[in-house]
Amino acid sequence: MKDYQSKANQFQCNAIPFAKVKVLRYCSNNLMVVQYKTSFSEKDWLVVKIKRQSKLRSSKGGGRSQLTMPAKFTIEQKISKEKVNDIKSMLAFMPEHDRKYMKEVISKN
Repeated sequence: MKDYQSKANQFQCNAIPFAKVKVLRYCSNNLMVVQYKTSFSEKDWLVVKIKRQSKLRSSKGGGRSQLTMPAKFTIEQKISKEKVNDIKSMLAFMPEHDRKYMKEVISKN
């Protein structure tokens, strides 16, 4: 499993209200600009620049941010027995691709 949180913490993502976001859009030619909508009926996109946290800035790179693949977790994460039972009880209600993924997740416990 990859550690995406440590990479995300390098950027100012707290300006995006993820709990309210319905649609998220970003462009590969400008990764530091994220657009989002908090309603499907909104016509205009809200725009946020998620520049690097100031304490992590470096003089290298000419101002262009480089994104790197997160490292794998070194600690094996386990799911509690209660969570495994909850997931098993919901398998019948999941789309096929989600069901396959969740079966793989719980089989590793």
